[in-house]
Amino acid sequence: MTKFRSPSGVSADSRNPGFHDWVVTAISRYGSRMSLSQGERSLGPSDGEIRIKTGREGVAAKVGHDLTIRFDKWSGQLRVGPGGPADASVEVEIQLPSFVVVSGVGGAKALSDGDKADITKNGLKHIDADKYPVATFRSTAAKPSGNGGVLEGTFTLAGKSVPLALTVTDGGGGKWHATGEITQTGLGLKQFKAMMGALKLADAIVIEIDLNLA
Repeated sequence: MTKFRSPSGVSADSRNPGFHDWVVTAISRYGSRMSLSQGERSLGPSDGEIRIKTGREGVAAKVGHDLTIRFDKWSGQLRVGPGGPADASVEVEIQLPSFVVVSGVGGAKALSDGDKADITKNGLKHIDADKYPVATFRSTAAKPSGNGGVLEGTFTLAGKSVPLALTVTDGGGGKWHATGEITQTGLGLKQFKAMMGALKLADAIVIEIDLNLA
């Protein structure tokens, strides 16, 4: 039998069913591992947001905008096994037609509602959302480190799958932030162009996820 002394002075017994959750939480409190309780949880828009951020390039880049786009319909499953955070896995499905242009930074003028509607139409066409309406992420490995870690997995869009590593940060109070990067060319897509190619969507696209699991 192994016993540990908790911060409150109560001994924790390794044979006690509650021992695992106590260890995960206690270790996180001292900043060496992220805190997740063993079990399974469904995820969705009520738990947070999934966004992408795009940049621009080309000789007419000053005319374009750096976009923030949110997906309002998504679902997922979070599982944490007996091994704690290192035994965690995530599966997420994003309904691409729920694409919403949140904001555009820069450009010759502010984005109008009509501009946002055009961006939505062209964006969904670019990723062939009529044929492939769902994008997915399935983790393959979790690597806790300090106040967070890295979640490695496979991202699938428009019938093409690529590796994706999400850097995860524990913000405290059940709040989590994750960020990663994909490229259009890596997914077999040509860079989106406008103005006869003078304005292009930068190849790299940043994925951001904010969750509140409290």
